[in-house]
Amino acid sequence: MYKTLILLSLLLSTIASGQVPSYESILNFMHNNIEYNPQNGHFEISKSPEGYFVNTAFYGEDNSIERTDSQQIWNAKTNSFILPVYPNTDRYQYNYTTEMTARFRQLWYNRKNVVPFIYYGYPGWVEDTQLKLEGKQNLTPKELENLARAYYIKANDYIHPNQYGLRAAENESFIGVPYGKTHPNRVKNFKEAYDKNLEYWQLIQEKYPEHKPHIISDLDLKTANEYMHGFLIFKTLLEHQNAAAYLDAVNYPKSFISYAKLLLNSCEQDGILFTNGDTDTYPLWYVQEKLNYRNDVTVINLSLAQTSWYMEYLMDQKNLKTTFTAEEVREMRSLLFLIDGEESFLFSDWRNDYRALENKTKISDPIHPHWISVNGQWEIKRGDVYYRLKKEEYYTFGYIVVLYDVLSSQPERPIYATHEMSFSELGLENYTRKNGFLIQLDTISRLYMTDDEEESIFESLESLPDGYILGLGGWRDYTVMSYLNTALTIRSNLAEEITPIVKDQVLSVLPTKEVSTELATWISDFYIKFDREELEKFLNEYEGTALKFITGFQPRFNKVFDDSEGFYDLISIYTSTRKYQLNSHEKKEYEWHGSKDLFEELKSTLTELQGFCEKHKLDTSHTKVKHMLLILNQVNLD
Repeated sequence: MYKTLILLSLLLSTIASGQVPSYESILNFMHNNIEYNPQNGHFEISKSPEGYFVNTAFYGEDNSIERTDSQQIWNAKTNSFILPVYPNTDRYQYNYTTEMTARFRQLWYNRKNVVPFIYYGYPGWVEDTQLKLEGKQNLTPKELENLARAYYIKANDYIHPNQYGLRAAENESFIGVPYGKTHPNRVKNFKEAYDKNLEYWQLIQEKYPEHKPHIISDLDLKTANEYMHGFLIFKTLLEHQNAAAYLDAVNYPKSFISYAKLLLNSCEQDGILFTNGDTDTYPLWYVQEKLNYRNDVTVINLSLAQTSWYMEYLMDQKNLKTTFTAEEVREMRSLLFLIDGEESFLFSDWRNDYRALENKTKISDPIHPHWISVNGQWEIKRGDVYYRLKKEEYYTFGYIVVLYDVLSSQPERPIYATHEMSFSELGLENYTRKNGFLIQLDTISRLYMTDDEEESIFESLESLPDGYILGLGGWRDYTVMSYLNTALTIRSNLAEEITPIVKDQVLSVLPTKEVSTELATWISDFYIKFDREELEKFLNEYEGTALKFITGFQPRFNKVFDDSEGFYDLISIYTSTRKYQLNSHEKKEYEWHGSKDLFEELKSTLTELQGFCEKHKLDTSHTKVKHMLLILNQVNLD
């Protein structure tokens, strides 16, 4: 039986006139008023001109979507919350989770993805965005970015539809293009919409060159990546003339060209390099395709590898060899595999058994996923080494086809990744070694870096081109943090060697007095481990920036939780405590390494922020701020 806990004060509540509730406020309302979660399904949130909606997807026995239910939870016209009413059903289960972020984990993680959009998650949200913003005078850079992203999604829906938002899947007017030529009208419509996307990014570059886009905060990098994505789509459609035109229009800053070459040069001849995001992928493809540089390396983006059309592109145009045929890749495109069981057997043996299944094409669905249980644990053999997958893990077909079939069928090709996650998700993190700025699959299981690995890191840092760090723009902080993280993993007895390299090649070119609070925590952690004297100097120099951050902080209703992370950073920096140790909720006394004025200003601002969170019912943010104040109450100022 499905029940709801009705809190009258919330049910009838309204918010300030003209103020749209934040994403966090919606989740808090759901958490406080709906006791049950779907037993075999999940919630998602959409936002339209009418308000916010809670969408529920239920799954059938084969885990395909059986029914979706959408109910309004906040009405924009009446400016009030509405309690969703669900019919009596046994398809819900009581949820005992007391923390909202744990109960709605996926929804909470998704908050950063939806922040830049005025509407999202339902059929027609792209058109509603266009209707609201196009024709409006003096558009802000964020509004222009909204339009650019709307046209990006509209364009991609002509080729690979129904990828964005639960309710958008109801618009199944046509299935996606697996790979190859398609109807000319679809190509025409894609190009028209995608060109509009590019026009808006170019307009932002012209009118607001200092604008920082969402996620990829470097505007020039983001714009170049957009061209490269269009290039990829045209390549997969075998529209080579259009692809070449987009490639010619790409304009990466020189530092990103250097970045791409650094990564490719870290690979041996005929290596395979696994990447994950836009910035570790598109610049590499550009220098290969346009500059004809290191084309012997096969760059495989693991996010795209979850799609059959991209895998077929690699097999057809990039000479990627697998034992699966293109037809088999298409058959498996919506399959998810559960690895469970004690018995180990070779992946190649399972692959042969899978091919013998008579009904494997019947369970393939172009839109909805299906689960297949694997009773045992796969092993792959590369040379004389056996690698075993993690038990009780889910894998999409992309990992099956790419990581395991490619690894087992091409043991002679060295394998690299730009991120440890590529190997750790498969339980292979102990079979890796550092190779400059990359991670390489190795034949030996080890827990610590070897001298050769550490030497490769030294050499990579020493070879950084002049101006490279500063030229990374919005990508600078992420890159420096990755370098510092690498340095922090090196054994302490090599401090005398690593410290001057990092200082000379990385930190000396940074305006350390002005860096973000997040990057400042990494600099502080580095000096704590390697140079206490330099730490004290850095803390004194950075105090002005810290005070400026505190006094200038203005809580943004929709982003309090994320914006307030800077306060955690400052507490970490000036108590010389790693952030994960602060988050442990361990009661202890902390030493303060800044001025008393800085401490008092920080505590006063957090106290005001606590009141702001209480007033606007931002429960999760309130818990976070309360914990920071608890830490400050344990600080020794003497």
